[in-house]
Amino acid sequence: MWSRRSLLFVLGGTGVALYGYKPAFYKSMGFVLNNIIKREVKKQKYDGVLVGDTHSHTTNSDGRKSVDSCMNLAIGRGLDFLLITDHLDPLFPKEHFLRTVKESNEFLIRNEEKIMSCPAVEITTKQGHLIAYFPEDYLKKPGDLVYLNYLRSLEKTIMLVHSIGGRCIVAHPALGNSSRNVYGAKENTIRTFAYEIDNIEQDNGMYPLIDRKKSNSFKISGVSASDSHLGIDVGSCFGKFPNKGSLFDSLNAGMIKGYSPVFDKFGRMPIEEAIRFYSRNEWVV
Repeated sequence: MWSRRSLLFVLGGTGVALYGYKPAFYKSMGFVLNNIIKREVKKQKYDGVLVGDTHSHTTNSDGRKSVDSCMNLAIGRGLDFLLITDHLDPLFPKEHFLRTVKESNEFLIRNEEKIMSCPAVEITTKQGHLIAYFPEDYLKKPGDLVYLNYLRSLEKTIMLVHSIGGRCIVAHPALGNSSRNVYGAKENTIRTFAYEIDNIEQDNGMYPLIDRKKSNSFKISGVSASDSHLGIDVGSCFGKFPNKGSLFDSLNAGMIKGYSPVFDKFGRMPIEEAIRFYSRNEWVV
């Protein structure tokens, strides 16, 4: 069996030979991730379930790839759905995520039946980041989504999302070894509002040390998601959900099981950090 160091060295050297130094390691890591994710997704797909990623970003906020690129990557890796959750915060006001909703709808019209999605956004609240997702109808008519805003309290944001027909996911909660994560809601906050929260992330590609035991203690349905920013890490963590017809209803039914195949292969280093780390030709694994 090849060691991880040997495998990465060979892939990196091949990438340099084919593409030149600058893009070589990104292409090599993209190849590695593609194969790991596709294999695991294929194993988990069967009739009656939907497999997909509930947290990703594009160039409409702080991501590196366009909506079309992320969607095409998800299709290529066999995912049934992808939620694009561009930020709503002082740096990225609502025009940015509304553009994502528009571009997602245009992509889905052009690629009917290849992938599913529904409108989603990652909102910065006073107590941490919160993902809100909405029925598919909002893709064509965003309507009440214009009332969403940032830096409200977590409770008021959840109440607003629910009032306009959406559901909420606590993104990368600051639990356990991930407690220094300044963007996630803290344990006391989650416990206080647990009765209003619909879902909580148990695996996140950017924050891999979330304490699952603590997360489960809230009795909130868990999700696994990549939190992709580079694009090539789309699907690096994903969930399996019962197929209830519409994606919104399937997500509401709760995750059957979450998967993090890249963590399983390379250890629990933040995926984006790992890719950048390897791309600098630092081979200590």
